[in-house]
Formats: sequence, structure tokens, C-alpha cells
Amino acid sequence: MNVIDSVERKDCCGCSACVQICPEGCLEMKADRHSFCFPELTDRSCLDCGLCQRVCPVLEKDGEFVEPQEVYAVRNLREQVRMKSSSGGVFAFLAGRVLDEGGVVFAARFDSEWRVVHDCTERAEDLPRFMGSKYVQSDIGDCFTRARDYLKNGRRVLFVGTPCQIKALRLFLNKPYDKLTTVDFVCHGVPSPSVWRKYLEDVVKKNGMTLEDIQDITFRNKDVSWRRYSVMIRAKDRTIVREDLYHNAYLRGFLKNLYLRPSCHDCHARNFSSLSDITVCDFWGVDNYHAQIDDNKGVSAVFVHNPSLLDVLKDEQMMLLKTDFRKVYAANTSISLSAKKHAKREEYLDNFSDRNFERYIKRFIRKSFSKRVKRVVRRAVAVLRKPKAVRRK
Repeated sequence: MNVIDSVERKDCCGCSACVQICPEGCLEMKADRHSFCFPELTDRSCLDCGLCQRVCPVLEKDGEFVEPQEVYAVRNLREQVRMKSSSGGVFAFLAGRVLDEGGVVFAARFDSEWRVVHDCTERAEDLPRFMGSKYVQSDIGDCFTRARDYLKNGRRVLFVGTPCQIKALRLFLNKPYDKLTTVDFVCHGVPSPSVWRKYLEDVVKKNGMTLEDIQDITFRNKDVSWRRYSVMIRAKDRTIVREDLYHNAYLRGFLKNLYLRPSCHDCHARNFSSLSDITVCDFWGVDNYHAQIDDNKGVSAVFVHNPSLLDVLKDEQMMLLKTDFRKVYAANTSISLSAKKHAKREEYLDNFSDRNFERYIKRFIRKSFSKRVKRVVRRAVAVLRKPKAVRRK
């Protein structure tokens, strides 16, 4: 029996560990109509060796939640680096340290057609391409195999990915490596690559351009505010999109769980079960607890699962403040809760490709009439309760 017979399609996270471990090349990843990739059997004979089942993160029994002992608010003191990062600049620091030691860094980047792929680099000048969040599922390719080869050759490796990818990597390697550092992040879920493609195509078409004209894409531009970050797309030396998370159509659909991978609605890698060395996330609400570290340019929360890495983070480039797990969890419940499936997910995915992206998505992300009325009433009550001198301004 192979992994395809053992795992329901809706539970597959698309990590490709089974494909990379197969000694006979019996499996390959194939994309469905929404560009989510799943393993399929080729014409070659399966030996029933069971390796594909052993490395599957879905088949590993979920462990019980264990609250991390070490949790820190972290900020990179190199402001230029932090402004290019999604939050506190932890990845850039760790990656720089590994490269300084002659190591290799694996993480997600955009390719030449603005798809998200996993890749590696040995050069510091390449790091900006790997920095920042990419709200699309990455194609991991053969990165597990390549990472294993580097480790077997005695190289230091930093591997950054979603919790399911890190969990799959651990099972794929099947042994600890002293020179491996794994980092995952609190994951809301991974959107459909085909939805991302449709969004981009409509954006460039609206501006009389093509995908080849795009020069840069940032999901988390913080020039105005870290808390109200913006999607920014530059093409032909001008900005064609600059919309914050409350107004950008793609981000709103993502945050409403409209086009996440099916497995994200019942995640098998939550509760720190990836056993990564470090888990990072945005420290939303940090201003309520540690105002001295907050300047609205980004602060990370870091869960240290491998105590030896705490000494690495205690560097003159980094500002660390010990904090409490519950303070971070309050705004990052995806640590233990899967994303709730949108009631009209299938309807949207069945029809979005033939519709105008922005106009069509409004049918699915707008608030109901009753919710909009309640919101207006709450705002009116808040205004009436303010002192008259303030209300006139």
C-alpha cells in the first residue's frame, strides 16, 4: 500500500516528501485545476516499500500540545533589514548567520513568472528575494533531497517553511542533524496558486501591461504602518498597486479563507507538532505588553523549541524581551486552530477564472446587511459617547 491509498486527497498538504523519498520514482506531483499539487502514481511499478507512508506528515500521529517554555518579543535593530521583513527581521538575521558560516539557506521566493517556489542560496546578496511573506502555496520541488545532500556533506543548513513542510522535512530526513536549523511560522493557510495568478493577470491587464512588466511584489509593505501593511506591486518603474490589508481584494479573500488548500481546514501540523527549532509570528498586540520594543515597524514573537538557539538570538543586532505565551496566542490562534472553511469556497473556486477578480470576490467577502448595520450603529454610539469638543474636530 502506498500513501495515495492511505491519505484522503482533502488531507494532503502537498509537501512532496513522498515523491522525493520514492526509490523507484513511482510518484509525481500533479496540479489540479486550482494549481494545488497532489502526488499521483506513474506507470512504474510500486515496490510497496512503505517509505512514502513513513514520510507523510498527515499519517504521523498528532502529538499533544505542549506550551513552549521560551517565548520572546524580538526586533532586528538593523532598521533597513526590518523594513524589508514582514515583522521583526528574525529570518534575515538567522539566514545571515548561516551564510557567514558557509551554510545554505532554503526558503520561498518568487520565480521569473511570479509564482512562489522553494529554493536555496549560498549568497548573502540573494537574501532579499527570500525575505517577506508570500501568501501563496510554494512549490517545494526537490528541496528536501537537496537539503539532505548538503547536510550529508557537512554543510550547515537553515530550512524555513510552513509547519507541514517542516514536519515533512523532519520525517524525510529520519535522523537529527547537528548542522540543521528549521524554522516555521504560525500559518493561517496557503492560498491557491491559480487564484494568485488570476489576481495578477487582472492587475496588469487593468494597467495595460503584462506579467513581464512586473518588477517587484511585496505582500507586507510597512512604509505607512506595520499594523496596516499593504500589498505593493511595481511595474515599469511605477507603483500599480498599493492597498492595505483592509482594501486589497486578494488579501481579503485570503483572510476570509475563500481559497485555501483543503488540508488547511484540518491542519495536521498545528500545535508545534512540526518539532521545528524555532517558530516565528507577528507579535500583534505587543504595544499592550512591551511598549519599549514597539515602534510600529515590526516585532516578531519567537517560540524557541531548541534552547541552544537562544544563544544565537542573543546578539547585538537583536533586541529580545522575554514574554508570556498567552500574550502571543491571543492574536495568533492559528497555532492550534485550523482555518474555518468558507461556506462558499467551492462556488468561488468553480467560477473565479472567468470573472473579473475584484468585482467577483466582493460577492463573497462583503459583510452581510445585518453585520453592516451593527457596525454603523457601534460607530455612531462610539461617536456619541465622545466629549463634544472632540466630536467637533
